[in-house]
Amino acid sequence: IPPFLDGNCRLARYLLMLQSSELLGVDRWVTLEDKRAYFNALGQADQGDFSALKIVITQAIYGVEEANG
Repeated sequence: IPPFLDGNCRLARYLLMLQSSELLGVDRWVTLEDKRAYFNALGQADQGDFSALKIVITQAIYGVEEANG
């Protein structure tokens, strides 16, 4: 479920923001900007490599590749 502003992805955006808020204390709108990177990361995750997906989601939440803590 892609959490992008365009398209019908309200549930995915809500879940991403809810988890960001509850687990990480993030209190702002969280959106993935780069669809291509997201879908490529999902493809890699389907093959068992979650590293790219971790980076894409971390960038969406914190605006950086790696978060401390």
